[in-house]
Amino acid sequence: MVSGKGKKKQHRRVTVLPFPGFNSGIWGQCACNSTLRCGRSGVVERFCVQEIAMQAASSGIGYGLKYQARCISDVKADTDHTSFLAGTLSLKEENEVHLIRLSSNGTELFCEGLFSHPNEIWDLVSCPFDQRIFSTVYSNGETYGAAIWQIPELYGELNSPQLERITSLDTDSGKIKCILWWPSGRHDKLISINEENMYLWNLDVSKKTAQVQSQDSAGMLHKLSGGAWDPHDVSSVVATCESYLQFWDVRTMKKSISVECSHVCSVDYHPQKQHILVRVEFCVPHYNYTCLYLHSFVFINIY
Repeated sequence: MVSGKGKKKQHRRVTVLPFPGFNSGIWGQCACNSTLRCGRSGVVERFCVQEIAMQAASSGIGYGLKYQARCISDVKADTDHTSFLAGTLSLKEENEVHLIRLSSNGTELFCEGLFSHPNEIWDLVSCPFDQRIFSTVYSNGETYGAAIWQIPELYGELNSPQLERITSLDTDSGKIKCILWWPSGRHDKLISINEENMYLWNLDVSKKTAQVQSQDSAGMLHKLSGGAWDPHDVSSVVATCESYLQFWDVRTMKKSISVECSHVCSVDYHPQKQHILVRVEFCVPHYNYTCLYLHSFVFINIY
């Protein structure tokens, strides 16, 4: 969204880049009620983020939270319903985790469960193999931590259901940014990313323990900010690292390749198409506006 002097404008920039050799970017633009124009339309023509968001907003289905929030996660393990977990971000108030469900006729979102959570929730991801388990990254305003939580089994019958902390994923260094679960199926591996390091953990839910199996550093001159686990190749993880995308091989926990790009704030893999990922970056073109907020959605073909 661009705002300030002049007419307000909605804008997204999309590029498809071959890998390796990122010198031949193919640029296109999409806007409201228009089609995406891109040289490799076969890759991205059906994935216009802005159009999807506008269609969802026009459907009239909404859900209100008591406090502001910055994270929501679909509950992949719930195969019977369309469910989501949302976490609030309030420094002074008691924060909440909302279990949200779409009605069977698809016309209403309702609260299936409401649970208190200590501290601000900065990242929340549902466990891919157990719908009652999820991870959060949280902060008290000064320090950051991470934990694995479990929703009580009979939460619907309790007056004030409390989340059960399975284990913590805290380390001695760095500001933790996110948790990555093994992409699919039941597995004991997960990854935590802080500003300085990436950690591979062994999680034992039954014993309520988590131990670091291996780790690697981002390097002295870089800070990690997020990442994604490749659902098509579980040995590969990509992390956002300022103006780079850094790939790791989790079998050796070593860096495999780096891709230079603009400032990246988020990244994810295409769930159906192999070797395709999308990154979100901050983009500031030369417009005469007093206030400008613009994100760029960049599609990358990594092979």
